[in-house]
Amino acid sequence: VSTQSTGLPGFSKTDQDKAGGVVRFTRGGKVMTFYYPKEDSKQPSRRAGHSATVLPLLNQFVLFGGEDEIEQLNDLHLFSLQTLTWKKTKGEGEAPSPRAYHTAVLYNEKIIVFFGGQVGGKSLNDVFYLNTGDSHFSWLKPQIKNEIASLIPDPRHGHSAVVDQHQMIIFGGRKDREEYYNDLFSFDLASFTWSKLSPKGTGPEPRAFHSMTLYSNNLYVFGGHSATSTFNDIFTFNLETSTWTKLWTHGALPSPRFSHAAFLLDETHMLIFGGCTHSTQFNDSYILNMSSRSWSTPDLQPADPKKPELRKVCKHSGISHNYKVFIFGGLCSTSQGTSANYSNELIVFFEMESHINVIGATPSGDRSSSKTRKSEAKLPQHSIELTADEAARLSGGSDKKMTKKISLLRLTNSSPIPINTPPKKEESKKSLMEKFG
Repeated sequence: VSTQSTGLPGFSKTDQDKAGGVVRFTRGGKVMTFYYPKEDSKQPSRRAGHSATVLPLLNQFVLFGGEDEIEQLNDLHLFSLQTLTWKKTKGEGEAPSPRAYHTAVLYNEKIIVFFGGQVGGKSLNDVFYLNTGDSHFSWLKPQIKNEIASLIPDPRHGHSAVVDQHQMIIFGGRKDREEYYNDLFSFDLASFTWSKLSPKGTGPEPRAFHSMTLYSNNLYVFGGHSATSTFNDIFTFNLETSTWTKLWTHGALPSPRFSHAAFLLDETHMLIFGGCTHSTQFNDSYILNMSSRSWSTPDLQPADPKKPELRKVCKHSGISHNYKVFIFGGLCSTSQGTSANYSNELIVFFEMESHINVIGATPSGDRSSSKTRKSEAKLPQHSIELTADEAARLSGGSDKKMTKKISLLRLTNSSPIPINTPPKKEESKKSLMEKFG
């Protein structure tokens, strides 16, 4: 695969030639593979603090807003999960003002609900709907029915949000750079009314730039930071009993961090990738088995030490779709550097078995025999089909020559992933502190 077609921005030509666009990581017999798709001329500009939301009916994700070195943004981009191409678009009607560190959640498979964020150092608490079900996207600013101050969240950014049935639930965040929150609010997506929840139990300390994931009628809150602390605790909020519980887990707990990406990989596994403290960034991944409450961590050291590592990144977006993971933008740095720069790189991950099953082609670096590959291919029944472009990158062939289908074998959930020791923290220059929040 040529350097131009693979594209590993920020790495030398020598490293790119050696990498071939694909880096394979061992995970106790499992493999995590990532690559950088070819940069698109319509790719969004460099940014951090944006949102990315999957539209499963359209096989796309929507990227909105964020900030760069100069200003906050409110542009709207579509990424095709099938062709791996970008398209800039607009929505009819009144669009949200430029903002970063807002939330965007999907309702009824076709409506994206945006809340809050920050612009020019000022926090926001407005709500916008983006209807993606029509031939043209359209914006709607709902008229809030109850404007009682105590029932409406204070302006905030760096908060979290999920949708549960017909309500959007908001947790935490901070106002400007002063006040941190640990409150919970519910917004009825049909009646446009806010209500403040009164939870039982001891909940998380006030925090911002944490993550919140919905699983089995429970909200899972992880990490974040306050004015004095950076966290790696995890709490659950039961939506039926309205009760907070601190979750005690097993395995290699992620180090304290904020501005990471967290999302469900499948029915029972949550992935956390990247993030930062006030002095350093991370490029590690952790997986929480929600059922067994056990953490595991991939070994993110390259199988070939001469090949490049993943960039360290925070304030990025991350989504999971059909067992692929897409990471976009954020503040990035290399393992050697101490500077953090706004990025518009897209990274695609695959969670797989210990090999790539290629029908009619042998992946670069695959030393197993055809007999072994044939027997291994019978093991799991879960597979996904790659695009021709992805197939070419993973097989070492060109787009035109690659005519066979490639199946990627899904990471099995039958046994825990071997646990490794979390990476040690690294010291970085104080100049990073402002960028990291």
